Amino acid sequence: LGQVLRRQGNHQQADVLFAEVLSQLKPVALKPSRADESLEVRSLLINVILSAASNPHMRVDSANDMLLVAEGLASALSKMKPNQPKYQHQLSVCDLAIGAVWTRHFDKQEAIVWLKKGTTGIQTLLSRWPTNRTFLSDLARGLNNLGQAYLDNREIHAAKESFDESIRVLEGLVASARDSEVNTSLGGVLNNRAIVAEEQGDLVQASALLTRAIAIQESELLRSGGNTRSKQFLEQHQSHLVRVRQKLSTTKEPIDATKN
Repeated sequence: LGQVLRRQGNHQQADVLFAEVLSQLKPVALKPSRADESLEVRSLLINVILSAASNPHMRVDSANDMLLVAEGLASALSKMKPNQPKYQHQLSVCDLAIGAVWTRHFDKQEAIVWLKKGTTGIQTLLSRWPTNRTFLSDLARGLNNLGQAYLDNREIHAAKESFDESIRVLEGLVASARDSEVNTSLGGVLNNRAIVAEEQGDLVQASALLTRAIAIQESELLRSGGNTRSKQFLEQHQSHLVRVRQKLSTTKEPIDATKN
């Protein structure tokens, strides 16, 4: 229920529910019990902390402190059960979440360290389970966040590589099964890749990428009857495309080159 409320933007009520669950889970997780039971309770506690810390309005230091606790628990579980992908995956997700928080903290170098750690962990899992859609989705998300951190840090080439790899992973997921969330994410990463093209002065490529991103979001809006995330992304893509075409109109590049 807390996750549903979070997705609906009702962060205050979601936080109340997560706080209640955390208050009940913490003493149980720390109480001596059968090994397997203790592992499962701690794993659940990690998931709840991740959900609680996902409030975009939470103080950065508070979110970071919560996530470091989750990361510590996940690290311990992954060492206790090194052959269990579930715990290795949780550790990587914690690393990605901490990296995202550091991005909000405007410390891009620290964000890059955590995001690289998280994506490397998931790539290791994918070397054994290459078709796991959860691992692939998290990898694409982590690479996109890493690309944004690189871009903010003015590491344009590294940003391009991260966005390109994220797009490749998302295109593979879309090709294997229809998934609205993945498709919407693909449009978002294409927009970010267009920012890189714009930074590099390749306005024709930027326009083409944005045209594709817009088509994806429009398709999702028609199919879903009003996907809020797709609508927000669509408005961003359209605004970005207007800016790119305005730049194109002042260069010697023909406007017709923007049309696919």
